[in-house]
Amino acid sequence: MQPVNVAAEDRMRHTFILGQTGTGKSTLMESMILQDMRAGRGLAVIDPHGEMVDSILGRIPPDGPGARDPVHSPAMSGLAKRE
Repeated sequence: MQPVNVAAEDRMRHTFILGQTGTGKSTLMESMILQDMRAGRGLAVIDPHGEMVDSILGRIPPDGPGARDPVHSPAMSGLAKRE
């Protein structure tokens, strides 16, 4: 396995990830999301199936960064969570 490094400034732009099934695209995205959370960077995850979000939430300690549910936050009252 080879490390992948992306500068913080570049991470603020769109990222295009291509690969065949099973090559680690979701794993890469999960790792980047968790790194951003630990660094205190704001982010949003749009996951139409919910599997990635469930995996990410399962890896965050209850009092860790990103543990809040923004859908139920008064600051995000205009955001509708799709069931």
